[in-house]
Amino acid sequence: MGRSLALNFLDHGINVVGWNLEQEVAHALAVERDDDGLRVAESLTSLVAALRGGDEAVTILMMIKAGPAVDETLGALLPLLATGDILIDGGNTHFRETQERRERCAQHGVGYVGLGVSGGEKGARFGPSLMAGCSEGEWETIAPMLQPIAASTDWGHCVQRVGPDGAGHFVKMVHNGIEYADMQLLAECYDLLRFGCNCPVSEIADVFESWCSGGLQSYLLELSSQVLRKQDNEGGALVDQVLDAAEQKGTGRWTVELALEFGVAIPSITAAVNARVISSMKAQRVQLSAFNPMHSEVLLEQEQVVGQLGAALLAARVCVLLQGLQLIETASAQFDWHVQMSSVLKLWTDGCIIRSRLLDQLIPVLERDNRVLALLKDPVVRDLTHVDWGSVLASYECARRPAPVLSATRQWLLAIHTASLPQNLTQAQRDAFGAHTYRRLADPDGPALHSDWLN
Repeated sequence: MGRSLALNFLDHGINVVGWNLEQEVAHALAVERDDDGLRVAESLTSLVAALRGGDEAVTILMMIKAGPAVDETLGALLPLLATGDILIDGGNTHFRETQERRERCAQHGVGYVGLGVSGGEKGARFGPSLMAGCSEGEWETIAPMLQPIAASTDWGHCVQRVGPDGAGHFVKMVHNGIEYADMQLLAECYDLLRFGCNCPVSEIADVFESWCSGGLQSYLLELSSQVLRKQDNEGGALVDQVLDAAEQKGTGRWTVELALEFGVAIPSITAAVNARVISSMKAQRVQLSAFNPMHSEVLLEQEQVVGQLGAALLAARVCVLLQGLQLIETASAQFDWHVQMSSVLKLWTDGCIIRSRLLDQLIPVLERDNRVLALLKDPVVRDLTHVDWGSVLASYECARRPAPVLSATRQWLLAIHTASLPQNLTQAQRDAFGAHTYRRLADPDGPALHSDWLN
């Protein structure tokens, strides 16, 4: 990623001084790109000296693995920096670590920016989505460097200051959580077509490609179509040779953990993380399948399934976005970040992994009203999510194929539109066994009460 960003900066006439712990990596880039704007430093001391020139402030972008390596680099750099210099962390860092490092740098008069970078290696090379957490003053300094290299759409540059301190890394973390759910939804669609309809992989690629011509268009859908078309040396689908055990690096788990901490329901993203965990239990799944075979002899009608499945996929993706935005909205209120929800979606219209045509329909709603509740009430969202969920989920049940994210999403949507939920019984149970009290329906803001339920 660092190499790709360096080349991107150079393409836009921005001079780069590079340093890498593995010096051969930096020198290889210098050989590859014979450019007057690129210099390779032999040490961090020479890096800072080369960037400073005269009395100019220094801005350093760190593209290193999140965790202890950042702290080690920070410890080495701080003695070399001066008041007004800025460090940018472009890794997938936990937002609380960013907040702590910002405080540490502030003691030295050094600015610290948590920069969420999305788009993968190709995005970094030709136009990523960049989510910055920093002060307004720091933003004025770094914006002229970041705007030229970022992706752009009719909504503007896909780089913004989303808020102070850890806001940028928090928004990037939620982006990744949404990404988990989007990927799992596509996997579930592939699964039903492959094993419920006995559809060849090449035809599933055709279905995905046809969906891209409409409102379902997204980077992940286009990518999935290409992945399904890739053949192995024998002419078969390469995807069939891939072990069905998906790995994860942690941002999805962080999203779920923080949603629990902040009291925000994101069951779609939680289900996607759980799906990866279950997929990693390959040996156990193979053993258990022999004791409880779930194979179905029923073959579903492909044409009917495709039509219903496409509508359900779009509806679910809307709901996943809403869940992610609710988490950002809650964190923004808690930390006083003042995040503009429409700006977040604009950042995601290009350059990032979850970019899609759907965002263009949601942005105008949030420009009028910066609340996720406004989206939930909007006629466009209601129309997009008003689909035949029951028939689609029944198809999975008939084919005996799991649909954890699709089913969790449906239950979330159903629950938040239900005025009366059965948690009156739950609270009564809590009061009965633990004297946890309850409030009366007729007086929700009144005193907490306790009843002797068992006598």
